[in-house]
Amino acid sequence: MRYFAPTAQGIYDANGRLTKIIGTLLDVTSHKKNETALRQSEEKYRDLVEHMPLMLCTYLPDSTLTYVNSAYADYFDQTPAQLVGQRFLNFIPSNERTSTQQRYLSLTPINPTRTHEHPVLTPDATHGWHRWTNTAFFDEAGQITYIQGIGRDITTEKLAESERQELWDQLQRQSKRVHAILDSVPEGMILLDQQNRILMVNPTADRYLLRLTKGERLSPLTQLGQRPLAELLTSPPAGLWHELEADGRTFELITRPITGGTSGEQWVIVIKDVTQAVQTRTQISQQERLAAVGQLAAGIAHDFNNILVSILLYTQLLQRSPETSPKALRQLGVIENQGHRAADLIRQILDFSRRSMLERQPLDLLALLKENIKLLQRTLPENIELVLDYPLDHYAIHADPTRMQQLITNLAVNARDALPKGGTLRFELSRLTILPGQSPLIPPMPAGEWLQLQVVDNGTGIPPTVLPHIFEPFFTTKAPGAGSGLGLAQVYGIVAQHDGRLAVATAVNEGTTFTIYLPALPITAAELAPNMPPDIVLGQGQTILVVEDDAAVRAALVATLEILHYATETATNGHEALAILRTPNHNVALVLSDVVMPQLGGIPLFHTLREEGLALPIILLTGHPIESELEPLYAQGLSAWLSKPPSVSQLSQTIAEALNANEK
Repeated sequence: MRYFAPTAQGIYDANGRLTKIIGTLLDVTSHKKNETALRQSEEKYRDLVEHMPLMLCTYLPDSTLTYVNSAYADYFDQTPAQLVGQRFLNFIPSNERTSTQQRYLSLTPINPTRTHEHPVLTPDATHGWHRWTNTAFFDEAGQITYIQGIGRDITTEKLAESERQELWDQLQRQSKRVHAILDSVPEGMILLDQQNRILMVNPTADRYLLRLTKGERLSPLTQLGQRPLAELLTSPPAGLWHELEADGRTFELITRPITGGTSGEQWVIVIKDVTQAVQTRTQISQQERLAAVGQLAAGIAHDFNNILVSILLYTQLLQRSPETSPKALRQLGVIENQGHRAADLIRQILDFSRRSMLERQPLDLLALLKENIKLLQRTLPENIELVLDYPLDHYAIHADPTRMQQLITNLAVNARDALPKGGTLRFELSRLTILPGQSPLIPPMPAGEWLQLQVVDNGTGIPPTVLPHIFEPFFTTKAPGAGSGLGLAQVYGIVAQHDGRLAVATAVNEGTTFTIYLPALPITAAELAPNMPPDIVLGQGQTILVVEDDAAVRAALVATLEILHYATETATNGHEALAILRTPNHNVALVLSDVVMPQLGGIPLFHTLREEGLALPIILLTGHPIESELEPLYAQGLSAWLSKPPSVSQLSQTIAEALNANEK
């Protein structure tokens, strides 16, 4: 088929009449085909644009939409007709609008195209993300006439990218945490590869390796301490940990394989420095052993005390009798001396076991040291030089003067034995402040003010095999009969009973230093009361009720009280005492009671009397420590307590003070 385009031209005469028509036909078949092809091409392009998955739009510089395709309209859940005329910036979060507009307005004829990403507001009020490629079209003056944009929804990509970034950030944080943990843990951590090369080492392990490899950081590792590495990468012979000794320190080491990774088998090594723990375990073990021995010794000592009460009181009574001959007096003197030696021996046992009763009072330790050094200068060999060194300060403690004197004497005698050829014995006294976490000893000392007494000799020192046993009772390196082995044991107990600490440093042929720490009292020497020895005070016939289950002790106490001009009544336990005191018109002026008795002891007897309103003065006589119970007992009216065996002067003075206080 062909197509023609007809044309006609009229011919007119002089009068304007049409005389003829000339017509022509133009064959336009080819042009018609081109026009049809162009129309079909435009329709195909429009159809392609309308149905393409990418969003397409054109808009003016003020963001007014002039055209959108179906993909664009579908995304915003509107029709193209509804969108044309709207500003597309309204579909962008308000905080992003200015920057988005600046980006497309910055396009130039030289750089007319730019791709960028921005968030969008979706119909369901959530945020999505678009990536747009914008191309600007310009007029002859170079001004933007309109912009064409092609975009796509990248929300899913953004979420995936965000998740990947979050995962990466999380891995980075975990990695930092792991490294921070490894850097801060007190144990050393080492990671080895298959060839025993070091892949990772934390700072703690780095320090330990310097000791375990003698300062040489070798990789691959071949040994740690004196042990081949292959031997350590197995189960230890006993327990879970290998034990290593290196550079004077003790280490424990455990190894674990890491299998199943892409890098082949690796090894994790954990190292602990247990030097301090081993020392602490040793000290605790020694203290537990000493406590067990002390408990046994204390039980025996209490029974001996009861025996000595009778011996010493009867001896002192016979010495005061006018019928005793001079020869008998000399023999009684020997008995009394031996009795006191036995009492001292028992006191040493009780001091060691911390079962002795202390008579604490504010005490100037410096004055006591000066007094004892004067005495030691007369008793120690002349080839031993005594030195007292101290800075000017106050040295008050809350202590039993007799026990402190015994402590100084025992340490001096111990030093004398270490100086067979003479030498120097130095006493050094000072104050120190212990801050929290800065204790010089294990177990740690409480924070506060302390006095430090060091007894230093330059003698033979203590062999390593002997050192662990020096505080054990009856342990001695002397020949039989040359010593009881209780001197240092008593020192140990006295320090412990005074809430103190004790340390020893020694080296063979270089001397020994005993360091004693005692809690300081915040008072000056001028505030300390002087000690006056008690005198014998006689009674005025008052009746004293003696409550004691041991017949021999009871008889000795009765005889002593009668010599001191007191009348007596007796009871073998607390129930018998209550029966006497509940009798109307009884004439008992004071109760002297043992603490430990069958059926009803001295402390329950005291409580019962107070509950029944009987305000008699009561003195407790004991061979067991009751210091922890004294404060509430004193608060309820206890007059006093005496430790067995009491001397006649102690007994008379204490009874007189209790009776006088009751009369007031």
